[in-house]
Amino acid sequence: MGTSQDSVQVATEIFQALDTERYTTRRTPAPSSVCWVLCLAGFVAWWPLPAVGQPANLAACPGDAYCRDAIVGGLIHLDCPRRYTLFVGRMAWYPLRCVGPITVGVNALATFSDRFPLYVEIVPMDGRPSGACPTAYPGKVVMVARGSLNCDYWEYIDIDITQFVPLGSNYALQLTAFDTSGEIEGSPGLGCVSVVSHPVSAVVPSSWGQVKALFR
Repeated sequence: MGTSQDSVQVATEIFQALDTERYTTRRTPAPSSVCWVLCLAGFVAWWPLPAVGQPANLAACPGDAYCRDAIVGGLIHLDCPRRYTLFVGRMAWYPLRCVGPITVGVNALATFSDRFPLYVEIVPMDGRPSGACPTAYPGKVVMVARGSLNCDYWEYIDIDITQFVPLGSNYALQLTAFDTSGEIEGSPGLGCVSVVSHPVSAVVPSSWGQVKALFR
C-alpha cells in the first residue's frame, strides 16, 4: 500500500511544532451546518454525518498513551532530539473517531540487536465498556515498523480502516513490542506516532416525514 505525500507533510508539520515533553492532538471540527439534497423522485434526503466529539487525528508519544499493558524499559538517548522508549507488551492511544481512510506514521529507533519489529494495530472499540483499555481486545495488524538507525526516520502507511471500523465509530491505535527472555534483543525503541485522517462524506437515508420534521 502506498503512502500519501500530503499526509507525510501534515504529520511532519505536526511534530516540528512539538518538543519532547509536550504533544498535542489535532481535532477535526464539526460542520457548522447540516447540508442536504432532496431527491424528489424517491423523497429521500441525504446529508453528511457530523463529526462527534472524539478527535480523528493524532500526534502522540509513549507518555501520551491512553493505557498500556507493557513493561517499559530504558530510554535510548543517543544524540537524538526525541526520547525513544523500549517496551514489551502493548500501548494504545484512544479514543479516535473513524471519519474515513487514515495515514499512520511511526517514528522508531532501531538497534543492531533488534529481532522483532513494532506491530501496529487498529482496535475497533464500539460496544466496549466505558473506560475499557483497548489492549484487552483483538485488533487488526495494519503495519510492521522496523525503525531505523537514524533519529528522525518515519514509516508511513495508508489504510482504509472503514473496511473494519464503521464510519463514525471509535477505535484505538495500538502498538505491540516483543523481546527475548532476558536478552536485549527486542523491538525498536518508540519515539512517536501519528494518525492523519482523510474524511469522507457518509450519507444516511431519511424518509420524507423525517425531512419535514426538521423544518417544523
